Amino acid sequence: MKKEHLMKLVMAIVASLSLAACVSEKWTKPNSSPNEFDATKSYCTSRASQKFPPMMGSVALGYGYNAPTSTMCNGYGNMVNCTTMGGGYQPPPTLPVDYNANARNEEIRACLYENGWEPTKSH
Repeated sequence: MKKEHLMKLVMAIVASLSLAACVSEKWTKPNSSPNEFDATKSYCTSRASQKFPPMMGSVALGYGYNAPTSTMCNGYGNMVNCTTMGGGYQPPPTLPVDYNANARNEEIRACLYENGWEPTKSH
């Protein structure tokens, strides 16, 4: 795998994992309610989405290849009719990725901190 393809794949995986971490992370603020958190997170998510809108792309997983061809021939008397099928370039499978996901996630976290929320400590 080429170095730039590997880096794109690693970035996509890291973005996915960090986004999942933010979503599942628990936050606390003294004398606050779950409704307050929901409102603050909604505000922060909106602000982050405006600042870092989705920037979709794709990461190639491996390499493309040229598919093999096959030729079938049928004969009738003195005549032969051959048909070639297959061949052509087959692109590699791709993984969709949002290149702004990490920045948007960090912006949400910063906003929550600005509004007095802190991640709960896990033991």
